[in-house]
Amino acid sequence: MSNQMNYNAQSFAAAVDLSTFQHHMVMLDSAGTINMPTGANPLVIEGVLENEPTSGQNGTVSYDGVTKIKVAGVYAIGTPLMAEYSSTTAMDCGRGTTAAAALNYTRARTLQASTAANQIVMCRLIDMVGANQGATGLTGVTGLVGTTGVQGTTGSQGATGVKGTTGVQGTTGGA
Repeated sequence: MSNQMNYNAQSFAAAVDLSTFQHHMVMLDSAGTINMPTGANPLVIEGVLENEPTSGQNGTVSYDGVTKIKVAGVYAIGTPLMAEYSSTTAMDCGRGTTAAAALNYTRARTLQASTAANQIVMCRLIDMVGANQGATGLTGVTGLVGTTGVQGTTGSQGATGVKGTTGVQGTTGGA
């Protein structure tokens, strides 16, 4: 498999020193700066930090495409990932952790298997499927795991993995 990264990104000022959080998922706070996921809203992720900014410096955040993510455990190819949050271990915040129990917070899908925690693996970023988008019906829809239809879409509109399921009823294109 190629290790070629190909992503869309945007720069934001770092709220704190994020120089040790490259390849972690980050959130955009109310001040418009990037930060590690916090207890206030750990699941609404802007994207993946691609560089090592200190406080006030611009951080490059990939929000769509293929990039590398530091993972929290051993995962197979196609595993849906969400951001990890730890109130006790700051370095764990933002690592990719399995989203199997919360598919509506999926932010990436592994393109490589990981063999240990803290390994950096290639992943495909996807738009958040849930988070205030009325996606409770998607919980447990296995069609999202390992599909390519949700990449780069808004919500799950046009996603081949959810086409024809009843889990998305009541949504308007998943957006």
